[in-house]
Amino acid sequence: QGAKVRARLNPEDTVLVTGCSGGVGSSALQICKAIGCKTVIAVTSSQNKVGYLKKLGADEIIITDDQNPFHKNSKVLSLGGCDVAIECVGGPTFLQSLRCLKPEGRLVLVGNVSNSTVPLPLGLCILKSLSVVGSDSIFSDELIQLFRFLSEENLRPNIDHILPLEKANEAHALLENKCVSGRIVLQISPDNWVD
Repeated sequence: QGAKVRARLNPEDTVLVTGCSGGVGSSALQICKAIGCKTVIAVTSSQNKVGYLKKLGADEIIITDDQNPFHKNSKVLSLGGCDVAIECVGGPTFLQSLRCLKPEGRLVLVGNVSNSTVPLPLGLCILKSLSVVGSDSIFSDELIQLFRFLSEENLRPNIDHILPLEKANEAHALLENKCVSGRIVLQISPDNWVD
């Protein structure tokens, strides 16, 4: 919804997606590719996720860490920046995503892995006429359109692990250790239901 509706994506767009190997990021990548965006740049912090992101159709993949900020990456610079940044990580990567944008660029904030705040460089936003939009919910008519689009494009969430609810702590450990590509599903046994 953040990618399709709030970002107002179109085929001419160059799009950067942070946290691209996670559940939200990989879905955003798939939607960008289905729309036909010109270039989709996947940002990840793990070399181990490159094959997964290529399989999903990423045109460019940037592996980032604290010493290698992605807004200074030659792939982004050679494209002259991005039209849209889909920010799935939040605080840790927000400013870099903002700095990747071309004039009149759009940043859609769909995730925040930490409860952090970030300083907003007002001068940059003004001089480049940038838009920052949050995306946390969807209207019922948008949801119907989104499900129709996902069905027509045969898009499905990537499920990496299915674990019983009793192993929720294991699921959290997998996420925290960056051992997941896509989603983890916690399965609730019918035996656990309370009448």
